[in-house]
Amino acid sequence: MSMKPTLIAAALAALTLPATATAADPLQMYGRLNLVLQANDIQGESETRVGSYSSRVGIKGSHQINESLEAFYQAEWGLNVTEGEETFTHRNQFIGLRGDFGTTTIGRRDTALKRSQGKVDQFNDFEGDFNKIMSGEVRASQQVSYATPRLADLFTAEVTYLADDGNKGEHGFSAALMAGDASYRKQPFYAAVAYDSEVAQRDVLRVTAGAKLAGIELGAIYSDEEVVAGELNGASGDAFMVSAGYQIGNGKIKAQYADGDVPARANTSYSVGGEYRLSKQMKVNAYYTTLEWDSKDEDDSYLGLGLQYDF
Repeated sequence: MSMKPTLIAAALAALTLPATATAADPLQMYGRLNLVLQANDIQGESETRVGSYSSRVGIKGSHQINESLEAFYQAEWGLNVTEGEETFTHRNQFIGLRGDFGTTTIGRRDTALKRSQGKVDQFNDFEGDFNKIMSGEVRASQQVSYATPRLADLFTAEVTYLADDGNKGEHGFSAALMAGDASYRKQPFYAAVAYDSEVAQRDVLRVTAGAKLAGIELGAIYSDEEVVAGELNGASGDAFMVSAGYQIGNGKIKAQYADGDVPARANTSYSVGGEYRLSKQMKVNAYYTTLEWDSKDEDDSYLGLGLQYDF
């Protein structure tokens, strides 16, 4: 039996002991369990399952080196709660420095383009996630990133360098320019333009926009992509997504549509659903998603009801 899950669990437990967390280096353990009971119809075959969607556990912390420089770190693992032999998978795991100059990180982390998506995907992490239609959602295993400080309280720019060994043998770059506030707190709008060059064997141009007014959230993403290496070398396509959500007290109703012809992706996605927050930590999710494929004989559909707990 592999010792890896046991060793990781033991390390997490040890790191959270009070003796290891000092005033100079506060440590926080956090996580999410996101579980859904689904009725699926995949290529004409019906099934029921309990799915785990981006469940995770992690630790993070920081300490002040001097008045103008702070060190920080994050180590996060995905949790395969309901299936798979490996309990833990890698998520963002990096160390960094931040100050008046901006922020820099080294390690495993989402690329600048992936981080530029904001919150316009109303079905993020579920079967209706826009990554079923367009690519570019890369968590680079070997990256160095730099992000500027917030300029004029409005703009931020970020660039990611991917080393050859962690990017299928070729180094790559990812860059993004973002404006507004992805959480719609400081400004009721968000916009970003981002570009991947030879990241995971693709060049990707992505434009994102979103806004929130009177409880209504509207969002859109456009992506233009080309495969630059591998079996699909030279193939290209584009895709778009539009989304809407309406906040009603502790609940939200939402809908999303995406369409495209990106290589190795579904062609069309429809999603409708809702969520209701029972408390700060606990949320109920419900959705129905259909994926249409030109490359397959049947469409896929998913009907889900689940719970999400953040800790």
